[in-house]
Amino acid sequence: MAAKIRRPPSTHLPKSGLCSQPGQPSPRQNLGVLSYSVQLHDFQAFSCTSCGRCCRPWEVALEGTQRQAIEASQAYQARVKPNYVPLKVETPGVGQLQDRGDGHCTFLDLDNLCELHAELGGRSKPLGCQLFPYQTVRTPGGMFVYLSFGCPPVVAGQDRDLATNQRELDEALGDYTAPLLDTLEAPYLVDLTESTAIPWEGYRRLESDLLTAFAPAQPIRSCLLLAMSVLLADHTNHLELSRTFKTEDTDFALEILRKFASSMISVVENIDEDADRQALAAAVEAGETTSSPRFELSMPPLSLDEPNQDWLLEIYHRYFQNALLGKALLRSTVVGKLLVMASGFALTNFYAEAYRLTRELDTLDLQCVVDAFAITEFHLGAHSPAMAGYSQAMEETYSYIVGGLTNVAPSPSREEATSLDADTSP
Repeated sequence: MAAKIRRPPSTHLPKSGLCSQPGQPSPRQNLGVLSYSVQLHDFQAFSCTSCGRCCRPWEVALEGTQRQAIEASQAYQARVKPNYVPLKVETPGVGQLQDRGDGHCTFLDLDNLCELHAELGGRSKPLGCQLFPYQTVRTPGGMFVYLSFGCPPVVAGQDRDLATNQRELDEALGDYTAPLLDTLEAPYLVDLTESTAIPWEGYRRLESDLLTAFAPAQPIRSCLLLAMSVLLADHTNHLELSRTFKTEDTDFALEILRKFASSMISVVENIDEDADRQALAAAVEAGETTSSPRFELSMPPLSLDEPNQDWLLEIYHRYFQNALLGKALLRSTVVGKLLVMASGFALTNFYAEAYRLTRELDTLDLQCVVDAFAITEFHLGAHSPAMAGYSQAMEETYSYIVGGLTNVAPSPSREEATSLDADTSP
């Protein structure tokens, strides 16, 4: 395994995976020539269908004179009311798009088109609005992107000429990419765990191994076991992603994942009272049939069984490839992101089945999966601050379990590990 750097908790890298160390050589001296063009893969082509699902009251970055242009627009002025502004700015460079009353951005018209875009042009919009569903990650190898599967055409694999996407991304990022990449400090480290980092080249080798070791027919189990394999590497300094865990160890790990997934569902459902949230989590974990208070769905028993539909497994495989090759793992720790993906697949299965039951369908269809991804991506994934603590909580729990397999830490009993946190909430 590549050389690791063990850090005390006070020196954790930022979640972007960047290590800022004054006095180190510049990235061009140490990291070679950086690519300012966005790195796209064939499966990342995308075509907007104007469904409006992404146009929500997000918090967005405001670049240059964007705020002034938006505030001077007719679309903005028409929406200003006493004690209400359509773009709220409390921190310089950051704006909060307001809700039009139904969960969508106030600038979205009834035809699901952006009025700012229509009046001022696409480049007038906040950069995040221009780029979505693409999310950017800057690295020594250039600027990479991964797609949000909260976007229906992304889930469906509805695409267009990749060259068009490349051109539009490069144009949108043209004023920002070079300055962003020029801020990279050397050495560039990637968070393996909350306490361990590896150099960029070591991560690229690990990334290739993860891509090869992923089992498309078992996305939940595969992400979980890959995370455990990386944790074993962290404990033993020997990377072996092909390691086979004992059946009882795997079953135990899945049992813990069920507890976390049940807790995540209770948070996604946005229940205010702790007692009610814990009661829902307990009911889901116990396999009881209940109802969704937030989405008004018939909720099935939580199952960690893998999908048996080839078309759904293809979507999950594409999701994994997108996250890995789009460098989404750099937005968290590698282990934390793999664990969140394992639970994310389980929750997507859960909500897709909930939609099937509610709609009284005989079999699962693509629309159920599209709607389930909208829940898991916007309320569990990269767009959800409420879930930020789960990555660390899961990593700590599984590190404790895996440590027992290597005699690095006392092997926890089933009762001890299950009770590490009674409701498994971060």
